[in-house]
Amino acid sequence: GHDLTLVTERVRVTFECWGATRAQAHDLAQQTRTAVRDMRSRIIDGSLVYRVAIVGRPVPLPDPASGQQRFTFLAEFDFRGHDPA
Repeated sequence: GHDLTLVTERVRVTFECWGATRAQAHDLAQQTRTAVRDMRSRIIDGSLVYRVAIVGRPVPLPDPASGQQRFTFLAEFDFRGHDPA
């Protein structure tokens, strides 16, 4: 990620969701996307998540090392410093 201002930053995270079958990996990715969207307005390590953006939809990307089914997607989080007082 990178700083947006003196008190805000943008973080980009790749999520990888594995499953025994393609359908299981897909379903886990969709559940994870829902959880990621719900992170808006939460405080994490003293910083407020004020923006969440899913960058693209989950895409199949089987793990070449294990052969296991996997879906991946990218999300961006904008954080603002939070004063706990």
